Amino acid sequence: MTVQLATEQDRDEWNQFVVTAPGGSFLQSWEWGDVQRAFGLVAWRIVAREQGQLAGAALVVSRSLPSGQKWLYAPRGPVTKNDQFPMTNSQLMKDVVKLAREQRALFVRIEPAEVPGAGWRKAVRDVQPRHTLVVDLHHPAEKLLAGMHQKTRYNIRLAEKRGVQIRFSTSDGDIESFLLLTREVADRGAFRFHPDDYYRSLLRVLSRSLRHPSTGGADGGGGATAEVALAEHDGDILAAHILVSFGDTVTYVHGASSSRKRDLMAPHLLQWASLARAKERGYAHYDFFGVAPPSAPPTHPWVGITRFKESFGGRRVDYAGAYDLVLNQPVYWLYTFAHKLKR
Repeated sequence: MTVQLATEQDRDEWNQFVVTAPGGSFLQSWEWGDVQRAFGLVAWRIVAREQGQLAGAALVVSRSLPSGQKWLYAPRGPVTKNDQFPMTNSQLMKDVVKLAREQRALFVRIEPAEVPGAGWRKAVRDVQPRHTLVVDLHHPAEKLLAGMHQKTRYNIRLAEKRGVQIRFSTSDGDIESFLLLTREVADRGAFRFHPDDYYRSLLRVLSRSLRHPSTGGADGGGGATAEVALAEHDGDILAAHILVSFGDTVTYVHGASSSRKRDLMAPHLLQWASLARAKERGYAHYDFFGVAPPSAPPTHPWVGITRFKESFGGRRVDYAGAYDLVLNQPVYWLYTFAHKLKR
């Protein structure tokens, strides 16, 4: 088995491998590496080959702590063939760890499809949501609606009746509208968001593929794409969210809504329109990308949004979560101790 850095010629093979591998996610797509670099982060794409065939892949991103020290991170990765996970993980991760040592990283954090072996410890926090809700889009639209909560169906019809309009966009102006809503949500103290340039970079990079369907998920060759979905009424944008499409899945990655005209139920119609559009475009799954754990207390910050997402039906999907390989034990201990103090 050989392990090496991927080149641009590996793009299509990389994406196809990630799409078909267990736990494959847009977070390990080739384009997601481009997003990280556009946001100013350093990223590597490492591949493991056996007899010339791709057997493992790891998109690895360098992240910084407030102290300025580094840690390396493979979001929802590394990605490997199910029957070769132990061997590929060993070969692939040996190179990732070597890279981490060269970068003088404190630790390596991974989110593989399976719990890793000896030497890895459960991280103090999961970077990506460990629990999510996925709707199967193979069902007819009528069955999808029937699987929703009765009140949700009522709110969808109400929004339609009262004139809420839905559209999908990749324009710079509409990402700015989304950002205005995120600030409104943040001011209410409901959620924290990434810096504005993160979302601008995401849409700028991933919308390129959308403009060229031959490179996009269900529309073509498997590359990740993104767009903004907006709900508006009489010129007021009431809700907006970002959708990322990769392989056979459309993922609702970030969303925000206004406190204005809440009686119009715009977020309900926006989710239904996004589901229906994903189905019409040939995608098989709609991922709500994050819900509270089943045993979450009523005070969990995601309880409200989880209740909203669950009202659209779907099934729960759970992941192994994040695991760390510690390379500097004393400083790592200080890092974990500081993190626990913040909680």
